[in-house]
Amino acid sequence: MNLKFLIFYKLPYFHHIYRVGLRVAGFGAPASVVATAFLHEALEAPSWASLDYLHREFGAGTASLVKELTPETGVAPGTALKRFRLRLIGASPGAKLIKACCLNDAADTIQGEPGMIERWFDETLPTIDAIERGKHEDFGTGILAATVSIRGRFEELKAKGFSTTAR
Repeated sequence: MNLKFLIFYKLPYFHHIYRVGLRVAGFGAPASVVATAFLHEALEAPSWASLDYLHREFGAGTASLVKELTPETGVAPGTALKRFRLRLIGASPGAKLIKACCLNDAADTIQGEPGMIERWFDETLPTIDAIERGKHEDFGTGILAATVSIRGRFEELKAKGFSTTAR
């Protein structure tokens, strides 16, 4: 279970995973990408799975896609996030779609103290920029629809008086 998600969004973690999977399926992604959406944070700490387990139980494609969506461990959080964003620029279309749907779900369910919301958008909008860069022809419509929705949510919250350093 991802404790950060539980604390930050105050929703059970499995609801997030379920909604991300449904969003990805709604864009017509193949079954392997939808399965990965349900497993997209399986390798993050605290992890309940290993890459070998995912490979054995779900196949090489799903395991590879989950790994593509997993931030680096063993480095400072800021460094891991910067490296993850750089990887997202060249990520596969399936990985970009899943991450865009993941962030879209978070934007739709965000709640909490005003400072918390601003920090989330300050950290998230550069990730959205990374998702939008590079090639994503396979799911381009879904990727852009999800990122435009996040930007719309950001503008909606700004209109309500939330301030942020993000553009």
